[in-house]
This record gives sequence, structure tokens and C-alpha cells, in this order.
Amino acid sequence: MPPISRGFRRRHEPEADPSRIPLFGQVVAPRMQEPYTRQTNIGWAHMESFDSIEGIAAAKRELIESLSPDGTAVLNLDDVRVAGFAKVHPGKVVTYGESERADVRAEDVKFSEDGLAFRVGSTQFESPLTGRHGVANLLAGIAVAGLYGITPDRLTQRVRNIQPGKMRGERFRHRGILVFNDCYNSNPDAAKAMLAVLRDTPARRRIAVLGEMLELGRWAEPLHRDVGNFAAECGIDVLVGLRGAACYMLDAAKRSGLRADAAFFFDDPVPAGQLVSSLAQAGDAILFKGSRGVHVERALEQFLAFREGAGS
Repeated sequence: MPPISRGFRRRHEPEADPSRIPLFGQVVAPRMQEPYTRQTNIGWAHMESFDSIEGIAAAKRELIESLSPDGTAVLNLDDVRVAGFAKVHPGKVVTYGESERADVRAEDVKFSEDGLAFRVGSTQFESPLTGRHGVANLLAGIAVAGLYGITPDRLTQRVRNIQPGKMRGERFRHRGILVFNDCYNSNPDAAKAMLAVLRDTPARRRIAVLGEMLELGRWAEPLHRDVGNFAAECGIDVLVGLRGAACYMLDAAKRSGLRADAAFFFDDPVPAGQLVSSLAQAGDAILFKGSRGVHVERALEQFLAFREGAGS
């Protein structure tokens, strides 16, 4: 598969476990054929394998360090840790982001129920993807394409045709309710990114069904509390937590202003979906998101199984 098409296809696939990155660097990097390495963000996923987020950054930095001097590092300038990787690469660096210092910069960024829009130079892009994380992923592809002489104006249709992967930011309407299906996986940064999408979505009420975020180790409680605080800051009207450490998220949200009667905890996603079916009304927007092992999609299935009149 050509590098450009592979770069666009990967952006909806799950990232590799950061704890395996040093091994990846040892085994793959010496034989890497690609003339570039792309880094999008440093996040809190898989924290159980690290002492700090700097440990994740150090592991990902190895991929940049393994890049040959005549290769190009393509870096997200909006992530301060990723931007710092430029210092360890002696060769060419191309940056992207919303920062005015980015080589490939998104301007006039707008979000709507149908997706997002932005401009790179004089070229206008539209995409059905969601959120600022969606903008960053598209910019990464545009930046890599530029290494091969493919100008932004040649990519507008390709960007427009990219669809969210299954359970990765899918968006649809049910009973007049806008639903975001992001059930495939979750981590603190991803959860906050989708909560921001929900916050910015025009709706009668905003309901978030968030499953426990796994593989966080000793960081589980503070990171779930951080997401709960952010949910309250986003003005989420109803918050449903599923399983385990999600209880900390609910507690933090209530302490930050969410009404106690708008916070619900379940160990099983099935009754959670039934509750959301009974609460949701036309004009609402609902986010379903959680780690793979929590099976938040089962709550979504229950919500979709609602029969007219069953919840009223």
C-alpha cells in the first residue's frame, strides 16, 4: 500500500500500546523503509505501564530518534510534548496544527452536526469526522501528503469521503435524538475530546454515557475524577457511569456542579441503556463511550431497542 493511502487509512485504527513502543523501535525501526514518522499526541492511555506521562512521551520519542537523519519528522505543534520531539531529530521537521507557527495550519475551524470544516491556506476542507482531534488527524495526513508533492487542493474530495470507523465517532439520529457512538475504546484524553464535541453540539439536553477507562493503574481514580470535573464544566445535563472507577467520575462531576439526580452509576450496561431510553427525548444529544472491556455498546443497543411509547 502506498505511504499516503496508508497514512489516511490508519487514522481511525487504535494506537499501539505505548508500553510496546521501545520493543517496536528495536525490532522495526532498523528496517523501516518509510522516509517519515508522524506523531499526533501524547496522552494518558495505558498509564498502568508508566510512572508518569513523561514515560509515555519518552517511549514515543524513540520512534523519532529511530528516524534516519534524511527522514522527516511530522509533528503536531499543538501538543507541547510532541512539538518538543523536534529537538531530537537532526533532519527535516514538518509541523501541523492550529497554531499560527505550524507549517500546515488549520484556520477558520468550524464544527456542526454534520462534521467539521477548516481551511489550509486557500483550500477549504469539509469532513464528517468530529472534534479537534479529527482536525488534527486530517492535518497529519495533509502534512504527509505534502512531503510527496501532493498539494492540499488535491485532497479535498478524499478528506470529504473519509468516514468514521465503526464505533469510532459514528453519528446518527434515532427518534429525533442525535447519537454519538464512540464505544470502541476510551482513555482520559479521548473522553474529554468527545465531551467537548458533545458540549459544542446544539441540543435540548446533553447526555453522556461513559464507561470505566481501563489500563490506568494507580492513576485510575484521579484521571476518572478529572474527566468528571470536565463533564461538569462542559455543562453535561445527565451523566451515566458504567462500572468500576467510573464512580469517581460521577462523584467529581457532582462536586463540580452536576445535580445529584442527574448522575447514575451502573455495573451492567444493559439497565444503563434502558434508563437512557426512558430519559432521552427528541432534541437531545447522547454520547456513548468507554473502554473496550466495558462494552458500552450494549447500553447503546438497549437504547436503540426502545419501542415508541415504552419509555413514557
